[in-house]
Amino acid sequence: MIADAVYHRFFVRQLEIMRPKVLLLLGMHSYATFHEYLLGKHAKTKLSEAFHSLSPTVVLTDYEGARVVPFLHPSPQSGTFSQWSRRSRGALCEQPHV
Repeated sequence: MIADAVYHRFFVRQLEIMRPKVLLLLGMHSYATFHEYLLGKHAKTKLSEAFHSLSPTVVLTDYEGARVVPFLHPSPQSGTFSQWSRRSRGALCEQPHV
């Protein structure tokens, strides 16, 4: 379904209309399809590697003015996301000290 929307330019047209600042690619299918059809190249790394390398200093891919952020699919069936979520829960739920 993702590939069809991209192939028939429906997705590209939506991006032209909405002009987002950030594109959050959830899961391997969207990550691979986005790279193949919109960037015209295969993803250099696996999604899990791209996700785990995210940091404030990493340079994100840019597409038509939008930052492209690879992210694990937040499904309970995603073992990688579940592991990351359990490890990061404390840091994700911390409230900033004012």
